[in-house]
Amino acid sequence: MSQNLLQIILQILIICLGLYLAFFKSYLQEKGKNVATQEDIGKITKAIEDVKKQFTIEAELLKNNLNIYSGSFQSIKTLERNALVEINLKYSQWLHSLQTFSLVYYSYDFFEPLLHKDLFFSEKQSEFEVAEDNFHLYVHDEELMGIKKELTSATFKLHLSVITHIISFIKNCREYNLILQNMPLGQEVEQNRKYHEKQQPIIESSISEMAELYKKILPHQVAFIKALDYRIYKLIK
Repeated sequence: MSQNLLQIILQILIICLGLYLAFFKSYLQEKGKNVATQEDIGKITKAIEDVKKQFTIEAELLKNNLNIYSGSFQSIKTLERNALVEINLKYSQWLHSLQTFSLVYYSYDFFEPLLHKDLFFSEKQSEFEVAEDNFHLYVHDEELMGIKKELTSATFKLHLSVITHIISFIKNCREYNLILQNMPLGQEVEQNRKYHEKQQPIIESSISEMAELYKKILPHQVAFIKALDYRIYKLIK
């Protein structure tokens, strides 16, 4: 686009120079009829050379400015493309951390790692939010922003569901361990049965709720990826 603009402007300048030279040629011919003096010819020649010099300087300046503009524009396009790729990457990492989590791998004697899961998920969400802030610098498309908003909202519901089930699971583990410390002999089997009766619904609820929430996320995720792909394609086209 910048090269076309440069060509148009150069053509305009050449036309202006041609008109200017035509004027002096006409003037010289008229003076020739009246026996133009050497002084007149010298003045005209100098004026023509001055115009040509000024034209060359302005054309070169214009070319340099357009090159700077073109380089800056390409740099911005690269930064925008990187922002689009980054937000998709950070979102995928956030979602993947939630999708791959399951309470079935934990029990009353192995629940301590769950105490740090809230922080882990929150870090993934924060990384996405940082990428989102950078994304906002370059993208102002209302449709794309709307898709991202719906996707973020649906994913946060999944995030909240996972954390809620973890908290309930940890609570039951702690209560059972406290019971074990003061449990009379012969009641281990009964208390273990009660423990599993309390934990099993939480595990099943976690699995089913995660599946339902992901079903709601999926259409937004597909739409978001398609919108990003289209925008990236336009940038590199």
